[in-house]
Amino acid sequence: MKPRPPVSLLLGALLATGLAWADDAPLPVRIGADDASIRYIGHFDRQDAAGPKCSWSACTATLRVNGADVNVRLSEGGGKIQGQQGVNQWQVVIDGQPAKILKPVQGEGLYRIASGLPPGEHLIELVRRTEGSLGVSQLLGFELSAGGRLLEPRPKRRHIETIGASIMCGYGVEATDPEERFSIDTENANLSVGAVAARAVQADFSSLCKSGMTLQGARNLFMSESLMHGAPDVDFFSITPDAVLINLGTNDFAKGNPPQRTWTDAFKQLVARVRAFYPNAMIYISSSPVLTDLWPEGQIAWSTHATYMRELASALGQAGDARVRYIEFPSQLRMNGIGADYHPSIKTQELMAQTWVKALQKDLGW
Repeated sequence: MKPRPPVSLLLGALLATGLAWADDAPLPVRIGADDASIRYIGHFDRQDAAGPKCSWSACTATLRVNGADVNVRLSEGGGKIQGQQGVNQWQVVIDGQPAKILKPVQGEGLYRIASGLPPGEHLIELVRRTEGSLGVSQLLGFELSAGGRLLEPRPKRRHIETIGASIMCGYGVEATDPEERFSIDTENANLSVGAVAARAVQADFSSLCKSGMTLQGARNLFMSESLMHGAPDVDFFSITPDAVLINLGTNDFAKGNPPQRTWTDAFKQLVARVRAFYPNAMIYISSSPVLTDLWPEGQIAWSTHATYMRELASALGQAGDARVRYIEFPSQLRMNGIGADYHPSIKTQELMAQTWVKALQKDLGW
């Protein structure tokens, strides 16, 4: 008889190949990922019959259930962000309240996302907290405890979307010190301006965001489901947001103020591209809460960027697009906390959301 390899070697081999496992036991009522009662919100690639894939922050699966326990079967590709190797994290929300953070392993796993729910109807939301650099996620199905069943979905009538860099991704939002470096654990798209605003106006939410994105880098936004992984194209016309917030410029102005004409012409092209995909959306362009007039000394970065954006919105209106607005996010204040790498805190993201919500209420009657 051949000697058996040590358990530690078997464990290492499984982890190395991504064939790790979850500790959660299967449940008897199995729900296919393609069940019509499951709502997938955001930009998903649905070409694989096994289940939809997503790479964007805040992509969400929602299901209304009557049952005590719920599992999800999930596959994660894993990736690297800010020098950290890791796997995506998901926020589990039950009946509107954050319940737990799901930290899956790389590869396929079965995970308990709700347990011991009281009898009656419950809304389960699974929201991707992290961004595309951490790989493609694929939802492969759900399981319910004995006697459990899915209920008919209740689609929302409103949809908003954000486009931008790390601020829109909720980068470092759960950190409490600006000197704290980025951590996968402190990124949370579910606390970003778009997610907070969506909850306030009872809207679905999607995001096209990537840390480090510049205005030039945004030109390929609508070309594929993922900027990082070369995933197949998706039908962007399947999402028709009522409003879109574009927040770009922090990374561009970090290198110095670009000439206004150059900046304006490039941003006009981006707005035209967004308009081509979302012909009826109210498009908001904004200042950056991370830029400041105090640093770098003499650059007056926040005011310069804000002026460019304000005048751009006016110019687009004069050119015939009556559904473009400028909204102003002031420079973040230390009294409201500052997140990792000087990114907006939970409080600052909430204040930004309040500003956007007021604009949505005024412009769209929400």
